[in-house]
Amino acid sequence: HHVDGFLTIKKLHFLINLTCSGGLIDIHVEPALKVINLLPCKLQCQLGEIGCSVRDGSRKITQTEVLSLNSGKEGKCLSADCGLSPHIAVRLPGYKWSYWKKIVNRESNSHTWRPTEEEEV
Repeated sequence: HHVDGFLTIKKLHFLINLTCSGGLIDIHVEPALKVINLLPCKLQCQLGEIGCSVRDGSRKITQTEVLSLNSGKEGKCLSADCGLSPHIAVRLPGYKWSYWKKIVNRESNSHTWRPTEEEEV
């Protein structure tokens, strides 16, 4: 990725799921966050994470990625770090951006941000 002639490094965040069956190991690499538009219209969303300001050390939300999703489509976010309190803001056509809302894991004892197998079915 180039910005003003300089090469920049962008961190990407994934979930890795390993399963072993009969001596074979399956490796599944998935994005850390997914957004699915279940609305009957286009949806835009901004994903961000908590970061510290270099100027005054204050904590604020820094936008990491913007997704534009048509109805029924899924967006994958690779740039938001789930360890840095990910947040989301949404916008529908003709409306302003919503306030940032923290994305939380529904199961506090879970070590992942993924839904359980029962929830995915």
